[in-house]
Amino acid sequence: MKQAYYENEWQGLILSEIGGRSDAPAGIRFYRDFYDRLHGGDGRIAREGSVARSDWIAQKRNVGLRMTETLGRHGLTPMTRQRVLAVGAGSAFAEEVLLEAGYTVDCFDCQTTSLQAFRTRRAATALLVGDVERLPVAASAYGGVTCVAVEYALDDSGYARMMREIARVLVPGGILTLVSASNLAARDVLLAWPRRLKRQANSSRSKGRPVMWGYRRSVDGHVRCATAAGLDVLELIGLTRSGEVVWTRKPRTLDRFIGFTSSTQLLLACIRPFHQSRR
Repeated sequence: MKQAYYENEWQGLILSEIGGRSDAPAGIRFYRDFYDRLHGGDGRIAREGSVARSDWIAQKRNVGLRMTETLGRHGLTPMTRQRVLAVGAGSAFAEEVLLEAGYTVDCFDCQTTSLQAFRTRRAATALLVGDVERLPVAASAYGGVTCVAVEYALDDSGYARMMREIARVLVPGGILTLVSASNLAARDVLLAWPRRLKRQANSSRSKGRPVMWGYRRSVDGHVRCATAAGLDVLELIGLTRSGEVVWTRKPRTLDRFIGFTSSTQLLLACIRPFHQSRR
């Protein structure tokens, strides 16, 4: 199950002024402009909203720590010398933690603006640009894949194609850690109409009209997409907005009935099986 959601601004950036998209998740042009404004054109985070953005960077780094722990717990450590692909790396603050831990990480995104900003911090990191639904890398090329806050910008068919591509580029036994910050809670379903009315009322205010930011999905939606791509789900981890672990459990049938508060992120850990079964 999924639900579209809208935002007016993000840490001082008025979203309706970026790319002009309000009826569908933003594309490459939007994110190129978005990251250019975010980084101020010089590789650093722009000063406006710097306190909030410092908190955001800290949150991203905490997510990076959780991904590092999860990869190691499932056997992918820097000592294995297997490369990790960061899909939708953006500014790569979470992925930088993996580099600091000793992993070899290739950063991939749909645009170059954020990646070039990242290169000012990590000049030697390999950078790749393309479409998440058609990753420009060979099959079975990576021992691990990370994916942080990417799936929200994809519809169901796009999400399915991205997950199939991730499964394709993983080696058998390779690990995926996917972090979603836009999970669908029961209250999101109940408040859908009130939020729509509020969005219409706020459309002419100074913050700009609401822009479709992406989709919220249920836990079952994430699990189904992963398993349909041929991946086995190893564990589900609930994270606070700041990236602290609040619960960990194995996937189970009841997960499809569990909603999340808006302050909770989901970390989905998956493995590409050694022996692929037909689905």
